[in-house]
Amino acid sequence: MPSIAQTHYRCGFDLKPKEGVAVSWGDVIRAVRDWISKLYPEAVDIGRKWFFTGADWKHPNIKSTHIHVRAGIYKSGESDPVYWALRFEHQCKEVSHRRWITDIGVTRLDGGSYRFLLHLYHRLSSSYIGPEPSHPVPTAPGVVSSLIRSRKFTPIAGCLELTDKPVILSIGEGKRFYDLLRAENRLAPIILLSPVNDTEQLLVDPMELARRLIGNAVVYLYTMAEVRDELDYFLEDEFRCWNGMVRIYQPKVNFGTSDSRRHRFFLREHIIATGENAVYDQIATALNRRSRKWIGYGCESIEDVDSEVRRNRLARLLDAKEDSQTKEILGLYEEENKQLTTERDGLRNRIDDLELFIEEYDEKLEGAQFRERQARTGATEARERARDAEASLAAIRDIPNLPSSINEVVELIGRLLADRMVFTREANKSVRVTRFSDVNVCWTCLWRMGTTLYDLHFREELNTGEIVRRFKEQTGTDLVMTEGKQTKSDTRLMSLRRVSHEGKEYDITPHVKLYSRNLDLRIHYAVDRERQRLVIGHCGDHLETYGTRKRKEG
Repeated sequence: MPSIAQTHYRCGFDLKPKEGVAVSWGDVIRAVRDWISKLYPEAVDIGRKWFFTGADWKHPNIKSTHIHVRAGIYKSGESDPVYWALRFEHQCKEVSHRRWITDIGVTRLDGGSYRFLLHLYHRLSSSYIGPEPSHPVPTAPGVVSSLIRSRKFTPIAGCLELTDKPVILSIGEGKRFYDLLRAENRLAPIILLSPVNDTEQLLVDPMELARRLIGNAVVYLYTMAEVRDELDYFLEDEFRCWNGMVRIYQPKVNFGTSDSRRHRFFLREHIIATGENAVYDQIATALNRRSRKWIGYGCESIEDVDSEVRRNRLARLLDAKEDSQTKEILGLYEEENKQLTTERDGLRNRIDDLELFIEEYDEKLEGAQFRERQARTGATEARERARDAEASLAAIRDIPNLPSSINEVVELIGRLLADRMVFTREANKSVRVTRFSDVNVCWTCLWRMGTTLYDLHFREELNTGEIVRRFKEQTGTDLVMTEGKQTKSDTRLMSLRRVSHEGKEYDITPHVKLYSRNLDLRIHYAVDRERQRLVIGHCGDHLETYGTRKRKEG
């Protein structure tokens, strides 16, 4: 590997033949060949015999594109090599001074399986002078996807079957998942996604995460409360994953110890604050560069094949030579070769450790920057709350008389609870035309929405059913979170329940029902979690529903 290079992606897994399917060494090599052939369909000679037996190839028209293949160590009576390796080099399309190198090694194992190791890295030209290009987020080359989805092989990392799709945990699978986490022979991480409490909402897309981590991890998820309860039973507090969390379980979880610190997690608050794309990037950057830490020995590069061929040749010469002096010289060469191999492996491990250190440092730096952003955001929010409090005090000082109309109620509530509630243009318009006139009822309801209902949404973070129940118990007022099936299926009616405010669109289907003097008032609102406030989108007469429309037509 070049001395100055940056690992982009690496993976390592075994390819086990599917039951009843006849496979050969060539099936693995053909997957590699097909991948490169799709990149250069005009280069028909890539499909020839040399790709299997070994050669050096240059693209006839693209000077920077090279392929080097090595095959070696043939067992007696067998035509397939034990080791095969490829190095594929080409210029980057985005950064002309960047060169991409892909090392692939295939090792034939006992029992008919094959070990596949891939290392994709990039480096800048030694003559390049200029700003350092940003490192792209690690993604897998197409050959990995092809092998993971193969109909002939089952890709495994120890006891863990790899897949490009998320695995959904069902009721009764808690114990099996627990055993898989602590299995000694699980050689790749498991990512667990949990829904926000008492909902089925996941904060990251499991399909997207599984796609980004293909070849290096398996994504699991659950959406049912019963499954969460099962996992809570088997997993200790420090190892659990719940309420929107995303957790990375590294191989060989050691329950009953302080090992939980090794299994990184992202809390719901962090995911919401940074965004799901930042979580994808952080996990992919970490896991797509460290797979060699988990998989066992195997051929990794063309240098490995050359080294094994030399070692094998030396062993045969030692066995064949009878001259003691020549045998001694060959023995010294063998010892030297072993020592160089040991030093090479040590340097590889050192490089891995240094890359890990750099990545951990980058993670700590990102964490510090995130905390700084949080502190700045907190300071800004504190200043905004202080301004709102001052505005509320000013509003109280400026009240000459109690509100005498619904419009005055809304105006005053909007000033007193500005840090908790905001009235949209549509809401103010609906207030001006409503027939509802009971000032006291309207005042009491809006005040309770800005206090009791606000706390239920933002302080206690309950599920919708619990919010409805608790609000009714504490205020005696009806709260509805949805509309009837026929109303929801009517696009025009549902468009009445969408408003825009400050450049953002809100769904104001949830609403509070008020009755007084044979008239009713509906206060529709949305929950703005980003700015921690209730957005009032309608405060007036009953919005049209399927039922009211039918009555009018009748």
